[in-house]
Amino acid sequence: PTLHVRAVRNIDLGDGWVLCECVWNGSMEGDYVGIPATGRPISIKGAILYHFDAQGLLTEMHVYYDEISNLMQSGVIAPPGPPPAPAIPDRLIVDFITSPSLAGNLLGDPATKEMLVYLPPSYQNSPNQAYPVVYLLHGFLGDHTYFTAPGVNALVQAVGNMDLGMEISFLADTLIANQEINEMIIVLPNAMNKYGGSWYENNPVIGNYRSYIAQDLVAYIDGKYRTKADRQNRGIAGHSMGGCGALSLA
Repeated sequence: PTLHVRAVRNIDLGDGWVLCECVWNGSMEGDYVGIPATGRPISIKGAILYHFDAQGLLTEMHVYYDEISNLMQSGVIAPPGPPPAPAIPDRLIVDFITSPSLAGNLLGDPATKEMLVYLPPSYQNSPNQAYPVVYLLHGFLGDHTYFTAPGVNALVQAVGNMDLGMEISFLADTLIANQEINEMIIVLPNAMNKYGGSWYENNPVIGNYRSYIAQDLVAYIDGKYRTKADRQNRGIAGHSMGGCGALSLA
């Protein structure tokens, strides 16, 4: 009895069809499809699709809303917790960088960022060999695990209707073993922030992510790992937001 429907807007679809975007507000004061009342407040978005004949009489009505949100707000089912952190593949090294370019950003995001580093198969047993480096940039809502975690791949598939289907260390090992690519170091930096992504830009609000990648990170990697530390042996690539960053930073 406390349920109210508020129309947000009506869209004329033609041929007598009208779509009404709406919000339901109320509380679960009575039972719902056999579920006892919980008294919990409910506010869910939905839509009602109407059809009217030539005389303006209603001939069809279809109601659409998110039943899962309804049941969670009603207290019938518990909301899902955060997904477990994906395991980092053994072939990748977890490393950290404290970037002067990110220090003092107005969001208060930390200047210390975790990263992953792929070292080619011969790295440990060839102490005199240096390697080219590829910096692989992640997409929006991702982080340094973007190209490694099945959970992130599943998220991208659900949100963007695409499947990365990749684990970067396995792919690199396979391509090197098949002599399809030469050995290289691959660096997976973290450019996530409170907005869900930095777009690899310099800004006093988010911090200077361009300088973080192109200056601080490159200097750190060249100083710690056996790289061919010149621009002819340094590459950059990325997916989605990371593709935009790769084209811009290159």
